[in-house]
Amino acid sequence: MVQNKNNWSSLHSSTTFKQLKNQTKLQKDIDSKNQKIDAHEQLIKSQQKEIEALKESLASAIRNQQQEVETLKESQASEIRILMGNHAEDIAKTKTKVWCSNVYVDLKGFIIAVSMFHTALLSHIAHIIRRMSEREPHIRHSSLIPTRLLFGCPMDELDGHPV
Repeated sequence: MVQNKNNWSSLHSSTTFKQLKNQTKLQKDIDSKNQKIDAHEQLIKSQQKEIEALKESLASAIRNQQQEVETLKESQASEIRILMGNHAEDIAKTKTKVWCSNVYVDLKGFIIAVSMFHTALLSHIAHIIRRMSEREPHIRHSSLIPTRLLFGCPMDELDGHPV
């Protein structure tokens, strides 16, 4: 029995040794895998930090771009207002020139028309004075002088004789 006990004891010892050896090997595998997992977790954490940093950087870049766009919009709006103001001034000047030109042409036409009317009126008055002189020869030509001066009628146009 002692031998059985020794056998059993040695068997038990060798089994225990093998189990300890297996446990040690398994523990080393677990530790190795844990180290790999820890390394992966650290890598994931560092990548997440990089992603967050990139997100912040992109957000900052987007804000800067938006500010630049707003600045450009304001600048262009200001330039457009200035150009529109200048254009409006040019149009106003052109309209004024055209209006003045049209008024000048209209006024010139009116003056010509008045001048023609005045000439026709003077001619008609001269004709009336001639007829009056023919009908009433006793009226002296000198009495017609104020009428002639009033209408700016030359003497020879009325009767051909100076008074």
